[in-house]
Amino acid sequence: MPQFRPKTVIFALFTALFLPFVAILPGAATATLAENPDTTLTESLAALRAADMRLAIIHHRLARANRALCDRTVARTGLVLHALATYQPPYRAAAKAYFGFATPVAVEGVIADSPAARAGFIANDSIALIAGLPVDIPAGSATAIIAAVEDRIAALATAQPAGAPIAIGIVRNGANASILLGTEPGCAGHIEVGVSRVLNAATDGTTIQINSALMNLLPNDDDLAAVVAHELAHVVLHHQERLTAAKVSRGLLRDFGRNARLIRQTETEADRLSVYLLTNAGYDPARTSQYLKRYSGPLHLNSILAGKTHLRGKERIKLIDAEAAIIAPLPERPIMPPWLNTRAMPLQ
Repeated sequence: MPQFRPKTVIFALFTALFLPFVAILPGAATATLAENPDTTLTESLAALRAADMRLAIIHHRLARANRALCDRTVARTGLVLHALATYQPPYRAAAKAYFGFATPVAVEGVIADSPAARAGFIANDSIALIAGLPVDIPAGSATAIIAAVEDRIAALATAQPAGAPIAIGIVRNGANASILLGTEPGCAGHIEVGVSRVLNAATDGTTIQINSALMNLLPNDDDLAAVVAHELAHVVLHHQERLTAAKVSRGLLRDFGRNARLIRQTETEADRLSVYLLTNAGYDPARTSQYLKRYSGPLHLNSILAGKTHLRGKERIKLIDAEAAIIAPLPERPIMPPWLNTRAMPLQ
């Protein structure tokens, strides 16, 4: 759970940050962004969309399957939104043309078998109205903009009778239209790709950010799902709030004394819970041990895979395998860990 930074896309960095990358959409072509100066802006935009969709699909699957484990749930739509403000000014016109931004917020993609897909949304729809009112664009980062739009839709869905759809005004190919959008319950929170060379995954307690370097390192979706599940476990267990309440420093002093001990405690809890989250969503929890065995060596001492605030690689593998062995014979889904109520307790 290293430091979280709001997302801003700077395309000048893309060719150095993305390796060949595979989208998880069935039948989708491989989206690549090779490390060469001839990579076009269009290829960069396509690679970013593929990365965002890959991560959003994994997160949506985990959030939907584990809603019974989350004491904070939200009405989820399956829309993957992005804001024009995400893109630096020199590249904004190209992003506007490629993604069809007719308004400040547009549909980057739609998750299959979701309320948005069933309602008829498609990529490059622009969001103009929510329940008849213009989209309010708050000041702040692109991360904050998207979170505000998603939260507004979720709040409206919660306030309406169960199952009642929300009218979303869109602009599609220059024409205005209205679509009735349903929702489904899932764990609260947001997800995004962070464009960075650093092998990092983080959450601020609401938004989960997985860096592009780590996504490239883990081309198999079961492996990437293990990372997302670990960060989702932090959200489910309210670790950021509990660390703050315990006055734990996550800055320069994080690796020392009580700070390191309590952060390591939350990381261990997240490892344990991630096994349940993966199993409930139909992912193979054994992949967690497999990717740790491959990548927890000296090459990654500064990544999320090792350090003073985490158990060492062999200890993490032993812990995760033991937890997986406990729940493997259990037939029920979702499986509820008996210690989940500890999230209401202060860290000591």
